[in-house]
Amino acid sequence: MSTENSSPAETADSIAGRRAEVLTFAGCPNAQPAVDLVTRIIDERGDDVDVVRIDVHDAAEAQALCFLGSPSIRIDGLDVEPGAAERTDYAYGCRVYRTPQGLSGLPSEGWIRTLLEDPSQSSDSRC
Repeated sequence: MSTENSSPAETADSIAGRRAEVLTFAGCPNAQPAVDLVTRIIDERGDDVDVVRIDVHDAAEAQALCFLGSPSIRIDGLDVEPGAAERTDYAYGCRVYRTPQGLSGLPSEGWIRTLLEDPSQSSDSRC
């Protein structure tokens, strides 16, 4: 597992292996906690998944990346939040998750683990 920063242009490139993306913007208070959460889960599982932080710079880029707010976590291009595929409210702003534990600035650990274990469990499609 490695952690790196990436630009949106690099994201579009086809990269071999599994990849976890944390899409965020400068100043997001949940950006680093999201990277830490994904990294911890991957390390606990012993998965060979690269963790990449992608900084979104403006509303136009948010639209182009189907960015649902910061932080957004995708595993192999799939958003970890169930039902995210139906959403079109792309925005350059903060994201709040409705987790089983209540509203949170981070997604449920269970969603991340489920998608790492079995990507077919996602109802999402790649943007």
